[in-house]
Amino acid sequence: MRRSFSALLAFLLLSAPHSWAIPVEMASPAITITAKPTPSDLLTAPQSAYVVQGRALDQARGMNFSEAIQNTPGVSAFTSGNFVSKPVIRGLTSNRVLIVQDGIRQETQQWGEEHGTQIDTLSVERYEVLRGPNSLLYGSDALGGVIAASSHPLLRAPAGESKLGGAIRMDGFTGSRQFAGNLLMQGAQGAFGYAGHMTRRKSHDYTTPLGRLNNTGVEELNGGARVGWTQGWGAMDLGYARIDQEIQLADADPAATPYQKLQNDRGAVHLNIPTPIARLEFAGSYAQNKRQEFEESDAANSVLNLLLKTSTFDIRAHHEPLGLVKGTIGVSAFQQTNSTRGEETLIPNYTHHGFGGYVFEELPLGKLTLTGGIRGDGSRLNADQNTALGNANEKLKYSSLTGALGATYRVVDPFTLALNVGRGYRAPSAFELFSNGPHEGSNRFEVGNKNLKPEESFNVDFAARWSAPRVRSEVTFFRNLIDDYIFSAPTGTTDAASGFDIFNFTQGQAELIGSEWSLEGDATPWLLLSTGYDIVRGRNKSTDQNLPLIPADRLKFGARLHYSEARWKNIQNPYLGANTKLVRKQSKLDPNEIQTGGYTLWDLSSGFELPVGKMALSIDMGVSNLLDKRYTDHLARNKAFALEPGRNVFVKLTLPFGHQK
Repeated sequence: MRRSFSALLAFLLLSAPHSWAIPVEMASPAITITAKPTPSDLLTAPQSAYVVQGRALDQARGMNFSEAIQNTPGVSAFTSGNFVSKPVIRGLTSNRVLIVQDGIRQETQQWGEEHGTQIDTLSVERYEVLRGPNSLLYGSDALGGVIAASSHPLLRAPAGESKLGGAIRMDGFTGSRQFAGNLLMQGAQGAFGYAGHMTRRKSHDYTTPLGRLNNTGVEELNGGARVGWTQGWGAMDLGYARIDQEIQLADADPAATPYQKLQNDRGAVHLNIPTPIARLEFAGSYAQNKRQEFEESDAANSVLNLLLKTSTFDIRAHHEPLGLVKGTIGVSAFQQTNSTRGEETLIPNYTHHGFGGYVFEELPLGKLTLTGGIRGDGSRLNADQNTALGNANEKLKYSSLTGALGATYRVVDPFTLALNVGRGYRAPSAFELFSNGPHEGSNRFEVGNKNLKPEESFNVDFAARWSAPRVRSEVTFFRNLIDDYIFSAPTGTTDAASGFDIFNFTQGQAELIGSEWSLEGDATPWLLLSTGYDIVRGRNKSTDQNLPLIPADRLKFGARLHYSEARWKNIQNPYLGANTKLVRKQSKLDPNEIQTGGYTLWDLSSGFELPVGKMALSIDMGVSNLLDKRYTDHLARNKAFALEPGRNVFVKLTLPFGHQK
């Protein structure tokens, strides 16, 4: 395996500049990474990171959470239809990739294969993608990486003055006859700021090259409000948000009509208090996540009904420099309770408590910058007796010690080398511990194991970055070794009642190794070219088999015509782009996976801005899967019985108004 990987890697490095590309909007080094204790630019961050914001985000947003970031090198998506989606970072997904919104981790029963990420995509102002383990800052579940979504910051106004602004966003997609609209209103009266938003989305069955796929529609209604104050003592921000979704789930039986009802309510408070010795940052939240699944569209009662309540507490002290050293000391805590109330009992009622503390420091030494930190975590899970699952009252305890060391060296002004070594961990989920029955989401009869230990990973990440005004490039190599990797192994027997094969959860050692490469350059002042690839190999070393859900080799290229000085009848900043994505056949399969073939997709996009008073209306349009290609993606949950979406024409409008800052 190592020899074949090395040969393939060498082949790609020699060939990619001539034929393949990743059409990535590479950010300039001026963009700041904020999802870490000490903000830094992309060029000198020790860990591989990527940012999508502003007009690039307007152009990238799509029908689900992952579309805005899935062109990021090393990031793919595990999907169920065109809406249910969760990110895959370097071959890891679900509970091994942490989603953070406004600094607070999201808990939405993400262990389920058909359980997507619940983020209001039209209300996100910025995404940061951190690739590789981040348990030092975020604790459990960040083995693969972190995706941090940020809302628009509250407005502030000088004393005695006021501001008012907002934005209207509207998206339309022909492939699913989907419409989505979002209204953001915000204002400020002196130091007092306020904002409110509402999103409405409705989608019908999506279209494949063979016709519409039954029972794949979506309805969504979200909203939220925030208020904040800035005074001499510091700043406070209070917010509440609700996500309400109804998602139809495609089935191998074309007449079946199962669906989910999802509700997520979250209240949060943020405090920022400067003191003579440190800036104190506090974030607290309470969230209630309700997940119901119904077998038929007219079913009166849900078969699955889970209610998850989560409280979190985080405080960070960003201390003043001690000589050359600057950094952060932090503590975090959480309490979580789950109630299982439907007839389908996948997990028992439980209460989960956890606490962690860490230190992260940075030492600049001219061209060389060193970073490092250590973290300790402990948690306790108390599960109630459940006769359906066969478990007694259980009290389980977990602990872990993690850390990271990083170094960046600015060889010359536009060229930097970065090395990051870190440990990550993940505590087993209640489903992995206590499941004992058929799981429709995975088509398996799965049996948990209460003796599972936390997963612990050791990751090495090396990057070479070049960022000049006309050329930007990054090459990364990584190896992530996971001890006590949790997986379900077939027993060779079948459950007579459900007809599903029986799988037992067990542990072993897993290895993920790969590389990402991207190059973007201005061939002329009006022509942007991009090229690159990403590749990952995953192996279960305990069974000597391939890991499941490993993305196939992904090769892309793109060209974009743009002219910021162009004006024609008030049209400003026009662009025209063409991208192609080449995905190889995934031949390195887990024995229980379905074979999928390789494919090539073509996309076109264009857009411009029109003056509307003092503001500018952004219009972005295009077509994905231009040639209506028939294909199945290796990371699609429906690949056994359905094709991926066919040709899809889209139009997206963004109109900011009033004050934006």
